Amino acid sequence: MTHDEFLGEKAQQPPLFRFPASKQGRWTVPVAAVPDHPLDAASSLALAAHWFDQELTRLGMAENTRKTYVKAVRLLARYLGPSRTLSQIAPDDLRRFQAWVEQKAQSPKTAEVKLTAVRRFFLALYEAGILPANIAADMYPTKAQTPLPVVLHQAQAERIRRIVAEKAARLDEPDVRPALLITLLLDLGLRLGEVQRLNFDDVDVSNPLRPVVHVRYSEQRHQAKRRTLLAPPALSDLMRRYAQHHPLPPGESRLLPYSRRILQYWVARVGEEASLHRTLTPNTLRWTFAVEQFKSGVDPETLRKRLGLAPRGWRDVEAKLKLLARRPI
Repeated sequence: MTHDEFLGEKAQQPPLFRFPASKQGRWTVPVAAVPDHPLDAASSLALAAHWFDQELTRLGMAENTRKTYVKAVRLLARYLGPSRTLSQIAPDDLRRFQAWVEQKAQSPKTAEVKLTAVRRFFLALYEAGILPANIAADMYPTKAQTPLPVVLHQAQAERIRRIVAEKAARLDEPDVRPALLITLLLDLGLRLGEVQRLNFDDVDVSNPLRPVVHVRYSEQRHQAKRRTLLAPPALSDLMRRYAQHHPLPPGESRLLPYSRRILQYWVARVGEEASLHRTLTPNTLRWTFAVEQFKSGVDPETLRKRLGLAPRGWRDVEAKLKLLARRPI
C-alpha cells in the first residue's frame, strides 16, 4: 500500500509515454461510435477501453483513479493496435507489454499502477462474461518499494502540541484553528481530506469528557473509512473556543472551511515554529499518530479501524509500523 492510499489521497500520475502527434487519438472511440449491443470477445480493444471507462463510472470509482486506469488500457491498445480484438490477445502479449512498460516507465510506481490497471481491466471483462477466462490472472506487477514515512519523535510531537495550545490561549487575538487542525491530524490520525470534509455537527461534545468525532463517507466503496472516534477531552474546550472566536459564515457547515493549501500551510508553519529541520506535513502527523498508537500496545485490529483502513491495505501499513516502532539497537 502506498503512502497516498494510506492518506486517502489520489496522486496525479504524469503521462507514462509521449507518442508522436500523428499517432495520438487514432484509438479514441467517440461516444456516438459505441454500439448499443453488449461488448463481446470480437470487440476491439479501443471499444473495450470505452466500456471499461463506463464500467468504472458505474461502480463509483474515484475520478482520478478511473482516468488513470482507462489511460493504462488505452496505452495497451496503442501497444497492441487499437483494432486488435479481445479474443486475439494472449497471455504472451501481456507479458511483452509488461516488460515494455517496466523498461520505459518513469518510475517503478508508475509501472505498477499501469499494470495493476490492466489486470483490473481483464478481470472486469472476465467477471462480466465478455471473456471466458482472465488472461491477466498470471500478470503480477513488480511492487514498487517506497521509503518509510517520516514520523516525529515524542519530544517533537509534544513541542508541536504546546505551540498550537499557546496560539489558542493567547489573550490578544487567540487563534484556535491550528490547534483544532493539529488535534484532528496528530491526536486522531485523520486524513487531510477527511478534515476538509468534516462538518461542525460531526464533532459531538455532548459529554465534554468524551468528545466524539464521526468520520462519514457516503460511498459504499469507502465503508472501511467510516468510523466514530473517541477524541481527547481537550477537543471539547477547543470546539467551544473555536465557535466563540471563529464563527462560521452563514450557510457554511464545514468545520474548517479552508482550502487544502491553507491547511497545509498552517501545518508547515507550526513545523517551522517547532524548529523542525524538514517541512511538516499532514502525512507526517497521521503516521506519527499511528506509530504512537502501535508502540503503546493498541490492538492491531482496533488501530486498523481507527485509521479507517480496509484489511487488505492494513497489511502493508502494519509492516511499516513494525519497522518504525523498532526499539533502538
